[in-house]
Parts: sequence; structure tokens; C-alpha cells
Amino acid sequence: MAALGVQRRLTTRYSQERALIRSPLHVLGYALAILAVLAVPRVFGDRFLLGYYFTNDQLLGIGMAQINVGLIAVLAAMALNFLVGQTGLISTGHAAFFCVGGVVAAVCQSNWDLSFPLIVLLAGLVGALVGVLVGLPSLRLSGLYLMLATLALHFIAIFLFQKYQLEFFGPGGVIYTEVSIGPWALDSDERWFFVLAVCVVALALAIRNLMRSRHGRAFISVRDHEVAAGSMGVNVSAAKLRAFSASSFVVSAVGAVYAFYIGIITDESFTLMFVLGYFAMIILGGIGSTGGAVLGALVWTLTPYALQNLSLRVSPDTPLIGEKLVTYPSQVASLGLGLLIIVIMRYRPEGLNGFLTATRRTVRAWPYRD
Repeated sequence: MAALGVQRRLTTRYSQERALIRSPLHVLGYALAILAVLAVPRVFGDRFLLGYYFTNDQLLGIGMAQINVGLIAVLAAMALNFLVGQTGLISTGHAAFFCVGGVVAAVCQSNWDLSFPLIVLLAGLVGALVGVLVGLPSLRLSGLYLMLATLALHFIAIFLFQKYQLEFFGPGGVIYTEVSIGPWALDSDERWFFVLAVCVVALALAIRNLMRSRHGRAFISVRDHEVAAGSMGVNVSAAKLRAFSASSFVVSAVGAVYAFYIGIITDESFTLMFVLGYFAMIILGGIGSTGGAVLGALVWTLTPYALQNLSLRVSPDTPLIGEKLVTYPSQVASLGLGLLIIVIMRYRPEGLNGFLTATRRTVRAWPYRD
């Protein structure tokens, strides 16, 4: 009977495959997810939930500011994961599109005083246009050569951002003022959290629906084999340019959001390590998986804060790692994340999301498993 229960969960119609809610268990899962999101500001902001007060150590030193930075990283990681994992196009221009979004946001706010949603939209549109131009080399290049071609955009964008910063704001950095969505001022971390959480859900659903459409199947076919995709009638050039423009739109929009949330950014905010960090996120979570991008981004951004808090509490006399953690907390965090990536690439190439998926399948099939 258990085996038959597993069989009933399999989809037999396309309508079942496209449905967001396939069973009462999904309804329960979505309800619990909504409750968890609503509880985050209470737990990490007020440090209080259901009559229980949390200490800073119990929350590993993580507050709403760190959660919001993690959500911004989630948005950008999902865009990169879409480009690399779903289309197979390797781009090192992630920081460049953050710069594009930051410059557009600064120009729009200082010169035209536009509303926050409109600024984010314009930043995304400008980024999409730049993404099409950057995507043109992908029509003739692939792999390492495409990565080097997009790397040139990084240095060009950083140089232009630096010139803009020095001319209009000085060496201290580009300054952004407080923004609002209609009458709702984004003047607290809690309000920023709900905006970012809605954006994460919307982007995840958009990517999921896109990958189930005709264009999404075209992206996958181009990733798997360009010649075979072309022989089946897929316009390979158009598919690549669409992927670049879509990913660039999201990253530039996220760059504008990031600039307004941080309040001040400089040309030193977007280094090559910034780019490599996002590649590490999608590898850690699982390339080609939207859920993996979410997990990887959160683990990558929140782990250093947790270890920093631990370094303030651990004794230097603790065996093995005590002295090093107290003296070099950031280096220990980088070492730990690096080793985790190596282990995942060796033993679980599907990433953290693949591990969770395999665990869920094992539990569902129990006791009928290999």
C-alpha cells in the first residue's frame, strides 16, 4: 500500500505538472511557509515569539539587517542560476549589472526624483538593454571564452561607476536617500523584509512558470546541445539574448534595491570576489535549481555572521579551532565555506537542494527503498 501511495503522487497529466497545489500536503506546506515568513520579524527583530524571548546567542547574532541582505543575495543568485544553470551561459558580469542598477538609481533619484518602484523598473530595463549588448558575444563564443568576454564588462562598469562617483559624489561613495512605496515609507528593516520577501516569491514563481513555457524549454535545449536545438527549430541566437536580457534585468533591478537599502555604495563594493561569491552560492545550493539558489545564498551570507557571533563567545582554549576562531573569524568562515563547496562538488554535485530532494524521496518511499 505504501508503494501504491507513492505511485499516486506521480503526475499523469500536464495540468497536474503545471499546478502549484497538487495535494492537501502542499496547502499545509504553503500555509506553514507563510506563517514562517510572518514570524521572521518577530523572531529576528523583536526577539520574541509566543511568549518566549530569544537571546542574541540563540539567534547566532543574526538580525533583520542580515536577513534582508540575505534576501537581496537570494534575488541576484536566482538570476545568475537561471542564466548559468538553465541556459548554460557563463557570465562574470554580475557586479557590472549591480553597478548599472546603482548608477540608474542615483541618476533617477537625484535628477528626476522618481518613485522607488519606477526607479527599480528603469534600472531593470537599462540592465536588460546592456545585457543584450553583452550577450552578443555569446552568439559566437561559449564556455571560458564567453566568461572572459563578460569579464571585460566588469572592469568597464567599475571604471564608469568610479568616474560617476568622483564627479558627482566624491570619493566617499554614492549616497541614496530613504525611499517609499506610495505612502508606505521603507524606514525600517521589518518593512524592507516584507518587500524583499514578496520579490523573492514573485521571482521564484516567474522563473518556475517561464521554465515550463516554450521559451523555457528552448533555454534548456540550448544548454544541452545547441546544434540539436537548432535542428529542432529553436532560434538559438534569440534564446541566448533573451536569457541574457532577462537575467540582466533582474540583477540591475536588484542592484538598485541593494543601493537604496545599504544607503551608500562605492566602486569598491563590487569586486571580483563579489562575482565569485555568487557563483559559490549557486554551486553550494545546486546549479539549475531555484530552491538551491535560495539555500546557497542564505547559507553563504548568514554563516559569516553566525561564526562572528560564535567567536565572541567561544574560549581561546577550546581544542582544535578555539584560538583561530577568536583571532580570525572571517578567515575561518571563508575556509569553512570553501571546504563545504569542495565536499559538495565531490560527493553531492546537486548541492544542498539535491541533498534535501534525495532525503525527501527516501522518506516518501520508506520502507520501499534501495
